[in-house]
Amino acid sequence: HRLEQYGSYDESTGRANIDIVITEFFAPGNYGVPLVSMTDMALNVGTQHFSKSPNHLPLISTKISTSNPDTIPPKLDLNKIKVSARPTNSEAPNGETVVNIIYFAKDDKSGLGNVNYRLLDPQGVSHFEYHYHKNSNLLFFKGDPTKWQKYDIKVVLPPGSPPGIWGIQSMELSDKAHNKQSFNFVETMHFKVSSK
Repeated sequence: HRLEQYGSYDESTGRANIDIVITEFFAPGNYGVPLVSMTDMALNVGTQHFSKSPNHLPLISTKISTSNPDTIPPKLDLNKIKVSARPTNSEAPNGETVVNIIYFAKDDKSGLGNVNYRLLDPQGVSHFEYHYHKNSNLLFFKGDPTKWQKYDIKVVLPPGSPPGIWGIQSMELSDKAHNKQSFNFVETMHFKVSSK
């Protein structure tokens, strides 16, 4: 799994520090840092790669053991997804629309973490969004992660949004151990091109 974290820089010592918390739910094994990205005060970005490549610095890793690893991604109840929408101004619609998406999810151990989704508009344009629920930014899930819980997404489409039928293109659910499960709701049509 890929873990990302911002760090801090101490100007007096010239030393940068990045802290990453590994909980008991993470998979045990060797953890290393393959990439560090740095930005200076003028917003110039520099990167340093670490690997076996002669063009990079050697990868340094450490072995980490965990007591209760979670290796199973969260579950989404595909039969309980509901979507509703209403214009903010029903008398003079301008495209600004409140969309509510209700879904139910659970996890076997660490609990639901990050959730993102895409809305597909009538013109075929994909719109990426995050869903920030009450446990999104917590290190540990509050409550019983193994029970189905109701989640409610409320997103406002901006004025000028195209009229017509919108849909949920996809959803991706992660748990607190960074196991991910993706769902694609777009119907795919296959066709064969004839030479005649």
